[in-house]
Amino acid sequence: QESKQSLVSSSSDEPIHTYERTNLKTFERAVTLEQLKIISQELDRWCRGWTDAFTGAVVSVATVNLYQFSYHHGLPRTAPPDGVLLQWPASLAKILPDVGSTVFQTCPQMKLPRASGKVISAEMADVNGVDMLILCVQLVQGQFRANDEEEVSLGDFELPARDMTVTAQNSISYKELLSSEACTPVWYCSHWWGEPVRDFVTCCQEHAHVRRLGDQGSYWVCGYANRQHELDQEIAEDVMHTSFFAALRASRGLLLILDEDATPFSRIWCDYEVYSAVMNPNMELDLVISLNNHGRREAKIITKNLVPGESAVAKLAREQDFPIFLLDRGLQVCLEKGNSTQERDKTSIFQAIANSKDLESAEGKDKLRRNLDRANQTLHSTLAILAWPQAMNKNLLPKNAKGLHAGKLNVCDALLSDTYRDSLDLSLAHYEESCSDSVVKALAESLPLCLVNLKLSFEGCVRLTDVSLQALAARIGMMKLQKLHLDFLSCKNLSDAGLRLLATTLQKLPLAELELHLAGCVRIRGQGMSHLQENLPASLRSFKGTFKGTEVNRNFQNLIDFREFKVKASPI
Repeated sequence: QESKQSLVSSSSDEPIHTYERTNLKTFERAVTLEQLKIISQELDRWCRGWTDAFTGAVVSVATVNLYQFSYHHGLPRTAPPDGVLLQWPASLAKILPDVGSTVFQTCPQMKLPRASGKVISAEMADVNGVDMLILCVQLVQGQFRANDEEEVSLGDFELPARDMTVTAQNSISYKELLSSEACTPVWYCSHWWGEPVRDFVTCCQEHAHVRRLGDQGSYWVCGYANRQHELDQEIAEDVMHTSFFAALRASRGLLLILDEDATPFSRIWCDYEVYSAVMNPNMELDLVISLNNHGRREAKIITKNLVPGESAVAKLAREQDFPIFLLDRGLQVCLEKGNSTQERDKTSIFQAIANSKDLESAEGKDKLRRNLDRANQTLHSTLAILAWPQAMNKNLLPKNAKGLHAGKLNVCDALLSDTYRDSLDLSLAHYEESCSDSVVKALAESLPLCLVNLKLSFEGCVRLTDVSLQALAARIGMMKLQKLHLDFLSCKNLSDAGLRLLATTLQKLPLAELELHLAGCVRIRGQGMSHLQENLPASLRSFKGTFKGTEVNRNFQNLIDFREFKVKASPI
């Protein structure tokens, strides 16, 4: 624990934050929902008089984004209280600037200085045998940065920014202003800094409500967790050793926060973060956006899986107003075309994807090409699976799906084109009106043939007939499935004819596990059940089946019970 400094409100003597540098690892610098709400509440006071550093436009509390927050508030508050050191070769300096004078760095593309501050001290001193001008500056706005094109103004003279060395030892992260206690992340936030801070907090509030996290729900946010003045210590050349990757690995799930232009899909860091989460089978993936609803901001969430304590019907109701068209941007993502603030970030991400530092050799280029192809296909198919229920429900499935309305979201091609996917879990349960035989046929034809594990739920989809079973059987028969889970609970129009088609196909598969739920399918009779028993694959090791409400009227928890069950012959 190093230096401490209380930050005091201009309208009160009550401290807001305490400056305290801790020994917390970066992944332990998550913030709680309660702390995010404090930031949102204090914005009213903090952002008075702020303008955008690039455009010069006045910003309001409703629109202030993390770039603006960081420029005016975050960077000055987290800079060392003893000052930032700026150094130049003494030969460039004419005189020493006065203590208390203003120093600022100009940038041709910005309306405001890149950085400004007050001189605390100025001296000429020997540094490793070289005479240097050393300024200690209290940061007021932005961040001083060495580069080739800019100048630093020191009153009556200017010095080149390219010859400047900036040192900000003992700086802190914004999280450390809020609390010195370790906070490991439950959720990793993937977002871009251009969305309004209050929209971001609104999204986290709704997410915590849906997930039942409470005010102590923790979120890792790079802008608050990283020490922005010492990023070289947070972001290594190897992506796997960055603070981002450590936090992602420590989190239970990834929360992708979208704006109304789906901007994160155009950012290579966001795309890579989502890809990394998707490749971890134990990681949750939620998407959220804040929308204007008659003058007030309202967040909508779509989740990869059911949230704890939620039914399929509740999930359907919760997600029906999510603007699914935003995922169209994600279906077109090409990681190699993603934007990054620093070109070196893109190079580091490419090296991580290629699993190679060498991107120039023929072998390195080939590995990058193949792995980028896999990453893009994985992203597209994952988003297609997320979008499928609402795309179906809102008639947005593509027009080339026979019998369906023309639509805009080509989730069929996005799913079919994933030649690397080995597992798929999709629920269309309780879409009583919109889930039809045409939909199931389109889905069946879109299933990648490389699948090994398949789980589909059509519970309560009462419009389905044996045509759906026929379409699924035809497609499944072309695969080498090892695990299959099909749920047709209460699909009352399915009959023995469809079950026979499915059973005949199952016999040819190398299945080890099978779950088949047909409870409430009143037209399934003993003959269909007998055909299923006779056609179980020899490789099968595990079986569960529910047939309550059929003529058999029994459920089975294991393979032995099912094989030994004597089906009574149905009267002809």
